[in-house]
Amino acid sequence: MKKRTIFQGFLASLISLATIYFLTPRGTSLFTVFSHVRLPKFLILAGIFFLFFLLMEALTYRYIFKLQGLEIPLTRTYGYSLVDYFFSSISPGGSAGQPGQLYYMNRDQIPLASSMMGLVVFNTSYHLAMVVMGLFAHLSYRDLFSNLPSKVTALMVYGILIQVFLALFQGSVMVSQKKVPHFVLAFLQKMKAWKVPFLKRVNLDAAQRSMEGYARYGAYFKKNPQKLLPILLMNILLLVFSYAISYFVYRSLGYKALTFLKSIALQSQLVVATEGLPLPGGVGAAEGVFYRVYQGYVPEDIAFFWMILTRLLTYYLGLGLGMISLVFLSAKPYRAQRRKK
Repeated sequence: MKKRTIFQGFLASLISLATIYFLTPRGTSLFTVFSHVRLPKFLILAGIFFLFFLLMEALTYRYIFKLQGLEIPLTRTYGYSLVDYFFSSISPGGSAGQPGQLYYMNRDQIPLASSMMGLVVFNTSYHLAMVVMGLFAHLSYRDLFSNLPSKVTALMVYGILIQVFLALFQGSVMVSQKKVPHFVLAFLQKMKAWKVPFLKRVNLDAAQRSMEGYARYGAYFKKNPQKLLPILLMNILLLVFSYAISYFVYRSLGYKALTFLKSIALQSQLVVATEGLPLPGGVGAAEGVFYRVYQGYVPEDIAFFWMILTRLLTYYLGLGLGMISLVFLSAKPYRAQRRKK
C-alpha cells in the first residue's frame, strides 16, 4: 500500500477526530458513549445493514459485468465495493473512489471498456437514486425540513443540485459513442507525446480497441434502457441500507418516536448535504451537520452519542474494512472470465 494512501487515510481520520473532539461534551469518553446504548440488538442491526449496503454495491457491479458477458465472483466485486468506500472516504468529495476501483478492476484483467462502462453505469444510477430518494423525502415528509437551520437547508439544496448534475453528466458519458472515446484517445496521445512517466506503458492500439468496445456498450445501453432499471432499483435499496444505519443507532439509544421511513428521509438529506463538499468523506461538515440536526429529535448529549455511533459505523468501520480489502485484492489478483454462452 502506498505511503500516500496511508497518509490520506490518516489525515481524513485526524480531521474527523478533531471535529468530534471539539463537539465532545466534557467528561465524555468512548465508554460513556457505548454505556448509553440501551438496546444493543439495534446497534448490531446497524452494523449488519452497513455490510448489506456494501453487498448491494457488489451485487450491482456483478450484474453490470454480467450484462457485458463477464463472470466476476461476488467476493471480488465486494472487494471493489470496499475499495470504493475506502478511497471515497479519504479523498475530497469522494473523488478517488472510482479511480481506485478502476485500478483494481484492470489489475484483475477486466477489459478497460468493461470496467469504465461499469463505473459509469453504476454512478449514473447511484446519483439518480439519490435524486429519487431526495424527492421522496421532500414530497412525503416536508415537515422534517421546515425548522432546519438555514445553512443546513442551503447545503441540502446545493447537494441535490450536484446530484442532478452528476446524474445527467454521467448519463451522457454512458451513452456517448464518439465524444468520450475520442476525448480519451486524444488525451492519451497528448500525454504520451509529453512523455508523462506513468503513461509510458500505455499501448495506444489497445486503448483504441478499448474505446471501440466502450462505444459498443454505450450503444447497447442506449438501445436497451430497460436494462438500467434493475440497476437503479439496486442503488435505491443500497441507499436504504445506508440511511437505515442511523435509524438503528437511534433505536439502540432507547428512542422510537422517529419512524423508520422518516429517519430514512431525514438521513438521505443529511448525506446529500455533506457528500458533495470538497472534504475527504465529508469529514468535519458531516459531524457538525448530523449533530446539529439530531438535536431536534433527542437531547443534546444523546444527539452527540447518536452522531458518534453513526460515524463509527459508517466511516471508521468502512475505513478499516477497506484497508483489509486493499491488502486482499493486492495480494491475489484475479483473472476475469468471459461467461459461457
